[in-house]
Amino acid sequence: MDEGFLEAVRKKAEAAGVGFWSVHASFAIDPSSPDISVRRRAVEDIVRCAKGIVRLGGKVVVFHASQEVEDGERSERIALALESIREAAEGAFREGAVLALENEPPGHLGDSEEELSHLLDPFPPEVLGLCWDTGHAHIAGEGEKLLRKLGDRLVTVHIHDNDGTKDEHLLPGYGTIDWASYMAELDRCGYEGPLMFEAGGPGGYEEVFRALSRVGGHLLELMGRA
Repeated sequence: MDEGFLEAVRKKAEAAGVGFWSVHASFAIDPSSPDISVRRRAVEDIVRCAKGIVRLGGKVVVFHASQEVEDGERSERIALALESIREAAEGAFREGAVLALENEPPGHLGDSEEELSHLLDPFPPEVLGLCWDTGHAHIAGEGEKLLRKLGDRLVTVHIHDNDGTKDEHLLPGYGTIDWASYMAELDRCGYEGPLMFEAGGPGGYEEVFRALSRVGGHLLELMGRA
């Protein structure tokens, strides 16, 4: 890890009034893989991300419990994912970071409240929390249910919209999510972190930035925090 580069990035961001909150570990390396070498790489990647985000002034590492899995192998893959999460969480905690397990669309580990609970329960909240991905929850038919059940484990959010069938990463309002209901539930949880967008739109940087600012303001209004 290039410590000098990270420090330079932190200083430039600070001078521009930009802060860091979270980083996303690679979703191309599966922590639940039957191949132990792949699982080791996944753990190493998560811990490396923990070191990096802490040095940038942030604290959250978001990760996926798996890539796509077959129904018949879910039990085995959950057990393997738990082994990886335990090791990665210990390493991240030593660095001063907290892990955030992201809810997934169907076909991945963590695509339901029940499965997320199974993956989260063995760990204390200061070590492992939930990243609530609004688009994934919509596709999985979980919606606000995840927050009603797991809101006390919420660490960060990923905000985007879709039509309920595929992962489109649209700006809120361009899909079919009921944002008034979503944001009311988010407010009920007492969430105080950033609204992290994983969404884009047509046009250049300035146009997208204006759209994000407008949508962000509307979501805060729905939470009663504008």
